[in-house]
Amino acid sequence: MAELAVEIGARVFELAFEHDLCGNQRVVIEGIDAVTGYLERHAPPVLTGQLDVAARRASIEMETSASTASTIM
Repeated sequence: MAELAVEIGARVFELAFEHDLCGNQRVVIEGIDAVTGYLERHAPPVLTGQLDVAARRASIEMETSASTASTIM
């Protein structure tokens, strides 16, 4: 299970950075959602729901906005 999640995550990053060194943040966010969903389905019940995907997504989007703003300036 963990090995598959790592392989999926690696492929997500390959796709995200394939054409642009800054990466495609949408691909990264969707990849995080996909891997998190996969792991949550296979996690013991006590761990399910403890991964706050929405907070992580918001953090990535804020980092992306800040990075884009600093690039423009």
